[in-house]
Amino acid sequence: MRGVFTAGALCALEELGVRPAFDAVYGSSGGAVNAGYFLAGQIGEGTSIYYCDINNRAFVDFRRIWKGTAVDIDYCFDEVVARRKRLDLERILGSPTLFKIYVTHAGDFRTECFVQRELGSAADLLTLLKASAAMPLVYRKRVSYRGSRYFDGGLLAPVPLLEAIEDGCTDVLVLLSRPLATAWNPPWPWIRGLILGRRNREAKAKAGAAWRAGQERLSESLALLRRDSALPSLPGEVRLAAVAPSAGFPVTRWTIDRRLLMDAALAGARSALDLFHVDSHRARSMLLDSLKLGVSRR
Repeated sequence: MRGVFTAGALCALEELGVRPAFDAVYGSSGGAVNAGYFLAGQIGEGTSIYYCDINNRAFVDFRRIWKGTAVDIDYCFDEVVARRKRLDLERILGSPTLFKIYVTHAGDFRTECFVQRELGSAADLLTLLKASAAMPLVYRKRVSYRGSRYFDGGLLAPVPLLEAIEDGCTDVLVLLSRPLATAWNPPWPWIRGLILGRRNREAKAKAGAAWRAGQERLSESLALLRRDSALPSLPGEVRLAAVAPSAGFPVTRWTIDRRLLMDAALAGARSALDLFHVDSHRARSMLLDSLKLGVSRR
């Protein structure tokens, strides 16, 4: 649910008309879904999903924890994304912007990346978006794709900034759903054990190494965004910017309060507008209209 902040920021980018300026978009977990609605030109509707369609027990209900669907990803994708607020998958497939979606391979516990231009169909794209958002523990199913099983891409690649830099990106805008100062929050060791599940010693050692590598890359990415002087400087041609919630951001993974979620979307939008030094009443009014449009199409 924290992704409502980044969805709001994407609404602001849409209103500013800068969507065509992005050569590539990198996304994992809920961020990949937000990016999909952005590339499809539907980010107003995509943002409204948080406070109109999934802020309820149909999506979040911990009474179902023993059934493995405390967070019902099937409802979110099969009902909301595929029908109620239907995502234009074909438009994403045909987008001139490269879209990279990160997932975690359930068997090998490693990150895999899929590019929308290389997918065979809209169904493939929807499956991968669902896989990337399939959080472990609260949704214990695995999403099958081409003979393999996948789940939450945000587990090992929550902020794929280094991947973008390694690909040669020079001007990178990072949207975060946690305050930058506290964004790195390693899971408790016992939670990691539950996520890894039953594996033999060799497989568990490889999975543990992948986990640590992912946490190290996240830590390095956030340090770069914070301009940590202890890190080596970036290549001269690389410029970074970030939009993140302020300290005390009240939305958690499980927040369903409609007003809190709407306020968080507006906060994300304002943060993005501030980054581009836009402070006109007209721009903010346009943004509110965009968010209201998503509500009216419920």
